[in-house]
Amino acid sequence: MPPKVSIIMPVYNAEAFLGAALQSVLDQTETDWELWAVEDASLDLSDKILTEFQKQTSRIHLIKNEKNEGAAKSRNAALERAQGRWIAFLDADDIWAPDKLKRHLAFLTAQNAVFGATDYGVISQEGIQLARRIVPARSDFKKLLKGNPIGTSTVIIARDTLGDLRFPDLHRRQDYALWLKLTQRGVICHGLHAPLTQYRRRTGSLSDNRMRAALATWQVYSTLPEISRMRAFMAYGTYLIRTSLKHLGHVDH
Repeated sequence: MPPKVSIIMPVYNAEAFLGAALQSVLDQTETDWELWAVEDASLDLSDKILTEFQKQTSRIHLIKNEKNEGAAKSRNAALERAQGRWIAFLDADDIWAPDKLKRHLAFLTAQNAVFGATDYGVISQEGIQLARRIVPARSDFKKLLKGNPIGTSTVIIARDTLGDLRFPDLHRRQDYALWLKLTQRGVICHGLHAPLTQYRRRTGSLSDNRMRAALATWQVYSTLPEISRMRAFMAYGTYLIRTSLKHLGHVDH
């Protein structure tokens, strides 16, 4: 019988944080899950850590890329094998609260929703709490064009709703592009106001570099199907304004 939830985890050079991420999956109060971890040709001990955790339960499945493929292709490889009714995402340096899956699935069922995200905490590499990010109660395509408030490791999607959609092969922000493509089809993202995930802000990450983030966001807008160039420019202008205000302390998220 297929599991209730398929968890997708790309792994690349994450040895310092991978054990905590995997343990947070094993600690889930919802136990009807499978984990597809994709080892993306890491240069550290990530593969060894995954193998040790795999020995603890048959619910952990390991895919090994022969060469580094990136997060998008790695997630897509796992999606092709996933059997669960629901798809959940967890990056190898993030952490779930023990009741993340159970509480989030109960919320989605109560809302009769097929796509959801939650609030999340932001922690440093050392695990120090830095901030809390609040997800909107409802995010449609128009709202998401203004910016991406959705943390990837907080997301759960019904597999049937995801259908044939996959992460586009972008170097960065492929998650944002997928949420936009999904909402273009009329799917609403429902937000649960509970910080059930801890997102680890690593030095040198995309979020630490505003210029790279801006360029990556433009690439997302410019490659969206069925969106005019003018609308892409307008959305990008709104994104730049909101980002500037955020760093000046005038908006929360």
